Amino acid sequence: MPTRPYTPNWIAPAVRNFMHVNDIRSRGELARWITRTGQSVARSTVYAVFNEEWEGVPSLGFLGVLALASNTPLARLVAQLVEDPVAKGREQRKGGRVA
Repeated sequence: MPTRPYTPNWIAPAVRNFMHVNDIRSRGELARWITRTGQSVARSTVYAVFNEEWEGVPSLGFLGVLALASNTPLARLVAQLVEDPVAKGREQRKGGRVA
């Protein structure tokens, strides 16, 4: 999924693992799981932030809901599931090497 430079993206393999650990197999199941935890999220929001392969662009609001639903600190969730766009841009400018 092509995005603009410095746009954060989900780390799809990490997201797939997170979903597997929580026994979630689809975006619809994710929306139901979040609702069962007492948080509120529209199914359309889940479909907006994830494609079928668990790729996409996270929103801060959705990350907050996911952190509350999973009882995971937001910082940990971001570190584990979201690609750092600044570091990625730095790698691209340095020819694949991180400065």
